[in-house]
Formats: sequence, structure tokens, C-alpha cells
Amino acid sequence: MGAAKIDFRDEASAAGLEIACDEVDGRLRARYPGIVQLFVDRTPSRRSA
Repeated sequence: MGAAKIDFRDEASAAGLEIACDEVDGRLRARYPGIVQLFVDRTPSRRSA
């Protein structure tokens, strides 16, 4: 299991977010093949809050 905390740009589209999540998923699974599940937390950074 893995988790990634990502601060997406406010102007990102839904399609852009989906593409970005797929890319993050692919890169992490390639580097860490043991990942079975991956959770993405789209919590904004402190500067955006």
C-alpha cells in the first residue's frame, strides 16, 4: 500500500487531474513494484489554505 500527497494547481481540469494521477500511479508502481493499492491525497499546501 502507498500514499501520495499532491497539491494540484487550482486551475487544473478534471481530465488533467486524472492524467496526473495516472502518471503518479505509473511512476510509483514502476519504482516500487510491491504497491498493490495507492491512495492520492489532494490536500492543498499550507500556502493555498
